[in-house]
Amino acid sequence: MSCATFSRLRTCSLRVRISLFLDLYCVLTRVAVAALELAGKPFGAKGIVSSMRPSRYYTVPRESLELFFANLHDLTNFFVLEFQRVLFVENIYTTIAVCYPSPRKYREDC
Repeated sequence: MSCATFSRLRTCSLRVRISLFLDLYCVLTRVAVAALELAGKPFGAKGIVSSMRPSRYYTVPRESLELFFANLHDLTNFFVLEFQRVLFVENIYTTIAVCYPSPRKYREDC
């Protein structure tokens, strides 16, 4: 890292610095574990992480995904229909309620 990067890091908030530290820690830990696993392969050693691997991986049932995407599809259609009802002034009061705050926002900024 260059000096400019370190000087920018000093001006970052504590939350950003902690986040950067944790990201770096996670990456370095994974690299170290992968290197140890790779170094043990020629000796036939079974690594620590390899020994923790489950015999069967977990999966998400198809029905759960279909239900989730069906609900997401219904929600999307609801918003599309409501948008069209406002756009084509199906309900005049709803259209006025949606459009009224828009110009007021610009007047408050001036």
